[in-house]
Amino acid sequence: MYVIRAVMLNFIAFKRPSFEFQFSALAGHLNMSGALLARRSGELIAKSFENALYERIFGAASLGSYSVATQVTRFGCDLFMNPPIGSLYAFAIRNEERNVRALHFKIFRYLSFVLIPGVALAVAIAPSLFSLVLSDNWSLAALIFQPLALGYAFTALSGLNDAVLMSGNKTWRATIPALSAAIGRIFAVSAGFWFSPVIVAWLVCFLFIAQAIWLILGTPRSLAFGLHVLFRTWASASFCAVVVYIVCSALLDIGDGPAFLGIAILGGVVSWFLTVFGFLHKEIRSHAAPFIRNNFFRR
Repeated sequence: MYVIRAVMLNFIAFKRPSFEFQFSALAGHLNMSGALLARRSGELIAKSFENALYERIFGAASLGSYSVATQVTRFGCDLFMNPPIGSLYAFAIRNEERNVRALHFKIFRYLSFVLIPGVALAVAIAPSLFSLVLSDNWSLAALIFQPLALGYAFTALSGLNDAVLMSGNKTWRATIPALSAAIGRIFAVSAGFWFSPVIVAWLVCFLFIAQAIWLILGTPRSLAFGLHVLFRTWASASFCAVVVYIVCSALLDIGDGPAFLGIAILGGVVSWFLTVFGFLHKEIRSHAAPFIRNNFFRR
């Protein structure tokens, strides 16, 4: 396939090759790749120390619960956030900064109102869902999952800032907070000598939030809005999350079993939509009305 493509391109637009090489052209690529390599390697090493220390303090069974809670948290949030992060990066490297800034805020705002209340719904049903799917032996994993998911949701959203930093060749501004948080989690786990696994999970939660705030503060205002603007979005989305959590918890208190779990999920989704619509009704109407008119009422 590549041979055929090369033949066709040279046949249509042949140009004599010339040997041109400049080390300065590699500077940006080396800077970005070096920062990414340092970040991934550092996080891997720190995670190994974190798990080893956790097992030494709480034992292998508790480490299993901690690992499951961590993997479920990261998989769910990253699965949701990775496509828009990649799309924003692709847009950022091809467009002017003011357009990148505007799109970043729009995506950040919409996804915050989806992810944060969605995580609150998952947190509310986690004990019942883990017990139903994995059995009661994984009750500790559900309790650990709750704070980890709450904190990592903010870190996942701040990945949008990571994308615009990469597009501006400022990858180190995202690498340093990530490595600092990875080292901080080792110290958080070491607090397990005095506290329970759930308290340790809450400490890790606060580290996730601190990493997100640090990353936002390190992003130039030419590429993204400041913390005070984004914080208002987080505050509004967190209000929706509190409502969703209260509704789900109240419905789960009525009874146990899959039926009540389904009712709680339905109630959470309805309250989620109503509260989000209260904050985003103008945006939803401006986007939904043309879509419905063009696709369902076109003659």
